[in-house]
Amino acid sequence: MRRWAVALVMLALLAPAAGASAQGTLPSYGLVQLRGVPDGARVDLDGRFWLEADGLDTRWLVVPRGPHRLTVHVPDHEPVERRVDVVDGRTQVVRIGSAAGKQRAR
Repeated sequence: MRRWAVALVMLALLAPAAGASAQGTLPSYGLVQLRGVPDGARVDLDGRFWLEADGLDTRWLVVPRGPHRLTVHVPDHEPVERRVDVVDGRTQVVRIGSAAGKQRAR
């Protein structure tokens, strides 16, 4: 059910872009793919909860244009932060890494 909700939101966000492209203007968002984020990790966008990771290596996420801070939280690991500058109508891959942060000392 959750995947359907995400797909519907993405379609709703992509639909206005088709009309905008026909008029010769670029959409006000880009697509970002997060690689190396383990399923179940929490991903924050600009300091706010954004999503729980589920197969992100193969999904494109709609992100508004401009500079953003992505933070990946994996249980028992230090958070990993990446900065991304989203450009209208462009795609980009952000590599987080297989371990997604050093393991926290106990």
